[in-house]
Amino acid sequence: MTKKKVLFVATVDSHIELFHLPFLKMFKEHGYEVHVATDTDKPIKYCDKKICLPIRRSPFRLSNFKAIRQLRKVMFDEGYEIVHCHTPMGGVVARMAGKKARKNGTRMIYTAHGFHFYKGAPAHYWLMFYPVEKYLAKYTDTLITINNEDFERAKRKFGKRCADIQYVPGVGVDPKKFEKKMSAKAKSKLRAELGLSDDDKVLICVGRLDKNKNQGFLIKAMRELLEKDDKYRLLLVGPDELDGKYQKLAKDLGVSKEVLFLGFRKDIPELMQISDVAVSASKREGLPVNLIEAGMAGLPIVALDCRGVRDVCEMVGGRNASVLRLNDGIGFTNVLEHIQKGDNRIDMSCYRNNVVGDAMDKIYGRKRRVLHVLASDRFSGAENVACMIIRNLSDEFDMAYCSPRGPIEGKLKEMGIKYFGLEKLSRRNLKRVIEAFNPDIIHAHDFRASVIVASWFQNQGMIISHIHQDNPKIKSFSVWAILYKYISLKICKIIWVSEDALKNYYFSHFVEQKSIVLQNVVDVNYIKTKATEYNIGEEYDVLFLGRLVALKNPKRALHIISLVKERKDDVRMAIVGEGEESTRLREYVLKNGLEKNVKMLGFQENPYPVLNNSKLLIITSEREGVPMAVFEAQALGKPVIGVKIDGLNKIIKDNENGYLSNNDRELSNRILQLLDNDNYGVLLDSLQSSFIRLNNENKFYCRIIELYNRGRG
Repeated sequence: MTKKKVLFVATVDSHIELFHLPFLKMFKEHGYEVHVATDTDKPIKYCDKKICLPIRRSPFRLSNFKAIRQLRKVMFDEGYEIVHCHTPMGGVVARMAGKKARKNGTRMIYTAHGFHFYKGAPAHYWLMFYPVEKYLAKYTDTLITINNEDFERAKRKFGKRCADIQYVPGVGVDPKKFEKKMSAKAKSKLRAELGLSDDDKVLICVGRLDKNKNQGFLIKAMRELLEKDDKYRLLLVGPDELDGKYQKLAKDLGVSKEVLFLGFRKDIPELMQISDVAVSASKREGLPVNLIEAGMAGLPIVALDCRGVRDVCEMVGGRNASVLRLNDGIGFTNVLEHIQKGDNRIDMSCYRNNVVGDAMDKIYGRKRRVLHVLASDRFSGAENVACMIIRNLSDEFDMAYCSPRGPIEGKLKEMGIKYFGLEKLSRRNLKRVIEAFNPDIIHAHDFRASVIVASWFQNQGMIISHIHQDNPKIKSFSVWAILYKYISLKICKIIWVSEDALKNYYFSHFVEQKSIVLQNVVDVNYIKTKATEYNIGEEYDVLFLGRLVALKNPKRALHIISLVKERKDDVRMAIVGEGEESTRLREYVLKNGLEKNVKMLGFQENPYPVLNNSKLLIITSEREGVPMAVFEAQALGKPVIGVKIDGLNKIIKDNENGYLSNNDRELSNRILQLLDNDNYGVLLDSLQSSFIRLNNENKFYCRIIELYNRGRG
């Protein structure tokens, strides 16, 4: 069982460390292997593998081309499920490197933390950055924007190239940082440490010192403010990226004593509490975290008008925020003279980390979209196969059927299948459907549909060609055989209905590497070999195998085991997996005295030895599509105890290969009966014939799930 992998890409470590650690942690809890690629090999928290790229912020550095080549190879070797790229050059490098990876099933997500082309941006910004972003949009599966101006522009300009454009309000800010209030004594002490008196009027600006953040404007404004009131002080908090330019400016203007350059600080919440007003003079912002934090701290805000700042200040609203046109120095000082420190914290709930986290979780966890394309308008063999895939895997994937209109429509309506009807199967008609549905995967059935899809839509994502017959057109050297050889270069995987269908294709040797034959879905010998790869040294009565998340409901499995223990004190259970429920499960084990009965083994690269040394598998999921663990258990001759859900109802037959019930007490009784050697032996005798039946019915779905999820199959 291979662990899913996710890759985060950014130009520098600090971007990941400041904004994305909660998401790295979230993926870890969901059982992913987390990789990060930046310009260093410095370790990062929650990161399993760090990749050092010669990536630079400047688009004119040749080393960025080397970074693209290096990252392309990494993506090919690792087979990521998701690549999430950030920062302008991080987004360019990752998406250029990921063209082929997308065809193999990798989902490419890019968060634009503020486009360089914005209303009022210099013309050369538009000439340089807009064409690049427009070009790369077609290699982006999901484009995330963090302010309204960028969101609306992305929908207008890139909607036809990237249909999945999302708005997420920033990267999330933890409001708990601003809940603890300092005492008057503590405030006075911190002010004194900084050389401030209790009656000083303190302005604070948090952000790196650079041209875009425009702190020079604030330093110039300080001279005018001090002429009106010598109690004004300005705190500039952030690393200096201009080699002392602003310090020199403050000295030249005679305000070096009143402007405090504090550098990088970790006590931002405390500095906010000793300040009276938050100020910003940025020329452009994606979404200013410093102003969001100021709002959460209850500070009034005075800022120059720019994209991103408007979003935050509209949320703050009223007397708590003033947005002035760029370079309005007079207005800036006038507002500061009359503004009053806020006495209430401002409701900025839309920017809280839990709200942003929920939005990102939906984006990360959305079902893959699969579009099945067929050339026929009638219901027959290939059409039946496509419909079975859609019906049986609809819990796992968002799927739709696309074909010319005809008698097939009634059948699809009867089965409740999402349908896109065409006047005829052509590039133009299919393009409209693809723009509307935005599939991650196009599953083209038989020759004609495969040719049209692969010829025109190779940039859409993963393409699977499914040949349902031993096609006579491509058996000999012919234009059809040559045409299929050509389009096969643009196809991720080819499914053949039989070994003969593959072998009889004239250029079979050319496509062999990317071909599979459907009948070889469940490799029993492989599972049995892996099951004896190492000796775990322990035996278990019951095994729970899967991610430890609410959907899998592992706590219910523990409850059932606690009921079994009432009558069998020495019952032994193993839990293989990890996830967000791990801590709660350990607490449940301790609270219910199950320490001697339950062993949590965490994630296992190869769980088959544990499964092989267990007497039965338990599944308590709230819902399932087609659980692979069932077939793995059956291959090793293990019965399954589970709840009655659609995914299990189709494959588990009582007294044949397991038992199903929605009553926990009944399930515990069934486990006790099974653990009786006589009853267990009777059930094992029926498992072999049951597994053959299940394999014949479900091997198709198992392999399709693998293809859709992994691409390489």
